[in-house]
Amino acid sequence: MSWGEGGQADFLDLTRKFMYLTEPKAIIETAFTVLRDRFRPDAISLLEPDDRMESLELTWAEGWSRAYIGQLRLSLAPPESSGVAWAVHIRRSIVQDPLRGDPPVDVLGCVRAAGVRKSLIVPVLTPDRVQGVLVLDVLQDVDFDDGEVRFAELVAHLMAATLERARQYQVLQEAQARYRNLFEQAPVGLYRTTPDGRTLDANPALVEMLGYPDRTSLQAVLASEIYVDLADRRRWQETIERAGVVEGFEFRVRRRDGRVIWVRDTSRCVFDHDGRVVCYEGILEDVTERRRAECLLAAEKRVLEMIARGRPLPEVLTAMVRSIEDLTDGLPGRSSSWTKMDIVCDMGQRRAYPRNTIGSSTEWSSGRRSGLAGQPPFWARPSSRRTSPRTPDGPLIGTSPSGMACGPAGRSPSSRPTVGS
Repeated sequence: MSWGEGGQADFLDLTRKFMYLTEPKAIIETAFTVLRDRFRPDAISLLEPDDRMESLELTWAEGWSRAYIGQLRLSLAPPESSGVAWAVHIRRSIVQDPLRGDPPVDVLGCVRAAGVRKSLIVPVLTPDRVQGVLVLDVLQDVDFDDGEVRFAELVAHLMAATLERARQYQVLQEAQARYRNLFEQAPVGLYRTTPDGRTLDANPALVEMLGYPDRTSLQAVLASEIYVDLADRRRWQETIERAGVVEGFEFRVRRRDGRVIWVRDTSRCVFDHDGRVVCYEGILEDVTERRRAECLLAAEKRVLEMIARGRPLPEVLTAMVRSIEDLTDGLPGRSSSWTKMDIVCDMGQRRAYPRNTIGSSTEWSSGRRSGLAGQPPFWARPSSRRTSPRTPDGPLIGTSPSGMACGPAGRSPSSRPTVGS
């Protein structure tokens, strides 16, 4: 039973096998196979410690009754209570002879009853942890020479290192699963992007916020393409690369359907070992409703202050219309040139004027230049008629900017329906 060419080949083969194992079950089964083929013992067992390192429990066994698995527990104190406890205590292998009482420790009743003559007990150790104890039992009075003990210790050492790696891998997988679940279920948008604008990852909340059907569709778009104002992107990137973090940066983005929303970004740089920026990780929140609420409150305050100061009615109405423009910014169906509009009502008729036609002579774009450009709103224009005519039955009829009388929906008085029609 000396460790020669065959033993070295077995160990090299075992090393190659352990390189690709990450499951504890596969690691233990592989080690058992090598030990069984090399030593031909009558029984092999593995005892593993509890969380408090107070006892060892039989978790794997070949040659022993399966009734012992999960039921046999050996205390680690005092060390003399068993050969297993003694091997853990001195942190090295021992060969126990139950008949001769060597070493001088208690012998388990089941071991005596089975007629075990020799037991090779090998602790499975890492520098800071006892992974378990391997026990090889034989019923013949044979000796384990130093080469065999050394081989078993090398197997146990490799087994311990691989089990520790598997344990760490399992902890990492569990942490990654928790992180991924948090990433996927978070109610705010989460992302990872590269400095050149490629999206590495995005959670469902961000995909939905930006109106894309799936993550892949969003990844096909550069981050810079969703910014309404590229100057915001430049300022954001300059800030994060200078400070390493960005907190509460608010800007406008364009959804896939063209609607503009306000978002709030908090992000950080991720660096490689050389200090270069690998990617940005951040949180994106839709703050459109908050921005509109703030705009509405500010508009109300501004209008009330104007009224309190006795400002002319046309000026007050202009301020109200411009507030409406801010509140309707980015609504669906607005083209880029009509994102900002003044909406005015002319006695029941709804008219839309670009913002720069109110109190300005600047022409407005998108092919909508007309005679209205540069004119003040209708209420600020001189009119030949300051009073509204009345119909024969009395109700007041609106007057359009051209001076033509019209009904509430722009109809002439003659088109007004009569009772019974």
